[in-house]
Amino acid sequence: MMRVIFSKFAKQELEDAVHYYELEYSGLGRRFKEEVGMPQCELPSILKHGQSNVAM
Repeated sequence: MMRVIFSKFAKQELEDAVHYYELEYSGLGRRFKEEVGMPQCELPSILKHGQSNVAM
């Protein structure tokens, strides 16, 4: 498994994104954070569940 180390600024940016996605759709922020933590993360994979209202 690949280990990813986030800088202080990257951690804050991740938390900001999680908060934003959670405001857009309940549970999406949590799922986004889980996907980021996965070694083979593909951003589009978390958006295939009907959350097309999220702007990228």
